[in-house]
Amino acid sequence: MEIIVETDTPPIPELEVITDAPAPVVAKEGFTWEVLLPYLLIALTPFLYVINKATSLYIWIVLKWLTDPKIDLKAKCPACGHRQDHKLEYNPQYECIIHTCSRCFAEWGQAPVVSASRWKVVSVPDQKDETEL
Repeated sequence: MEIIVETDTPPIPELEVITDAPAPVVAKEGFTWEVLLPYLLIALTPFLYVINKATSLYIWIVLKWLTDPKIDLKAKCPACGHRQDHKLEYNPQYECIIHTCSRCFAEWGQAPVVSASRWKVVSVPDQKDETEL
């Protein structure tokens, strides 16, 4: 004797076995790094060059123009090329600093760092004479 039970649930279907694997997902050819990297390098090279030159120009400006200017005490003599300490004196007639070489006694001028009108100095005896008047 067989017992038959009626239910509302449908029977479980048998699973099918898939033998073919799905095709892999391939990105578009124009958007891979292997394709884009050479184009990016070609496009960015001029900008990188400009950035490099701007950086070196900025460093040059900082070192050349923003550092304190000084008169070189061991400047090269234009006549003999001697680079030793030499005599310096200010010439008010030419308003420049006169270098005198200690070897060949050549003289050459150099503009002062600060103009003479800004650092005009009166000696102590002259100052006393001016205050007595």
